[in-house]
Amino acid sequence: KTALSDDVHNMVGLSNDITLSEKVSVSAASEKIIDFAENTVTVEYSDNIFNATEGSSLTLMNGAIVKGELPSKNAISAVGSDVALSGLTISGFSYPVVIADQNATGQDTRMNIVDCKIDCEEAGIFIKGNGPVTSSNTYLTIENSEIICDGYYALTGNGSTVANGNWGTNIIITNSTLQGTYSAIYHPQKDSYLKIADSTLKGLTPLAIKGGTVDIVDTQIIASNEDGTAEKIQTPVLGKSGFSDTGAGIYVETGYDYKCDVNISGDTEVTSYYNDAILLFENTNTKYSIKVSGGSYSHNVSTFLADGYVCEKDGNRYVVKEK
Repeated sequence: KTALSDDVHNMVGLSNDITLSEKVSVSAASEKIIDFAENTVTVEYSDNIFNATEGSSLTLMNGAIVKGELPSKNAISAVGSDVALSGLTISGFSYPVVIADQNATGQDTRMNIVDCKIDCEEAGIFIKGNGPVTSSNTYLTIENSEIICDGYYALTGNGSTVANGNWGTNIIITNSTLQGTYSAIYHPQKDSYLKIADSTLKGLTPLAIKGGTVDIVDTQIIASNEDGTAEKIQTPVLGKSGFSDTGAGIYVETGYDYKCDVNISGDTEVTSYYNDAILLFENTNTKYSIKVSGGSYSHNVSTFLADGYVCEKDGNRYVVKEK
């Protein structure tokens, strides 16, 4: 903590496992690196343990962060900062990684997560932009990583427009696996962008969207088919917070009335066992668009075809190809 708070050292290296019972914060204009050197940090603290404050830069690499006996909610919190997580295993926390740019006054967070494994109880990554406060976006990239949540979502945003707003996010996911009990990704924020490429999503309703632009390329999306799944399926309704757990592979819900464009291409595979592969509710809302220009599906997706494409049945699958 001393090295992280001074103006001399920019790197801290661990030589053994340690336990932290106090918050570790990196102040504005500071650039700090913590190399765990394959050691484990056990957290005995009831709040955020690693904090990148506005204007700071923090890198955490090569080791593990685990929750101890105290009910710690967050492992890493970022507000208007540059954060890199590399080669980390994070486990036991309710919300391991939180990007809280709705509290930033003039900067956006840029977070890169590479070669990490995150296990959690509520939501693996919770991201909030700062809406109208800045003209740029809050950036998050996830690469070669695995995020598994036993509670709700592997990755979630927030659709609220109160105060500074929680929209204005830009998320790129490549070569990663995201799995949540209810959803791998819940993307309700307006005026935001999400790209998913060469990845796998699993959950009851693996991809739920209520706003923004979403590009899906060469990705496998699998709705749950486990004991008890059928009993959890909900009939879609509008006008509520969150989304209806429809069991569709890709579920787009128009309840927030935000502009929303979903584009699906490449060798994407979408499988649902209890509902459609792609479901738009309600489909009379003209602000919402789904365009399919490739992929294989468990159900007919002819309703959503991009211009110049057809959907043909091939065995028990429906394949989209150019006319």
